[in-house]
Amino acid sequence: MGRYQPHPAGDVMDNGYGDCKDKHTLLASLLTAAGFQVYPALINSQRDLDPDMPSPGQFNHVISAVAFRNGRIWLDTTSEVAPFAFLVGPLRGKRALVVKPDSTSLEMTPRILISNHRKYLK
Repeated sequence: MGRYQPHPAGDVMDNGYGDCKDKHTLLASLLTAAGFQVYPALINSQRDLDPDMPSPGQFNHVISAVAFRNGRIWLDTTSEVAPFAFLVGPLRGKRALVVKPDSTSLEMTPRILISNHRKYLK
């Protein structure tokens, strides 16, 4: 189950450790408490997803998709030190399965880094 099921946010805080699923769960808990909508986005860091082959085996990483009225910000919680909304090269311009409570959708992560995120935070 450890490959597919994240630990609860409280356990991640207590342990001071977590994988990508655990860190997304912690971030999502904090952002949700602050009034933001945040969703897990399943992605493959090594290859492109095949939309015609639905399988959990296609995914090897989880990032966070934060919804705003003006758009979306993608966050990767596994980088220890990185600029805000930084996605490493292998995660840019890739399909990610964004999982919402009532739907899922394949969405593209940004191909380039967007330096001005202030428009989303207004």
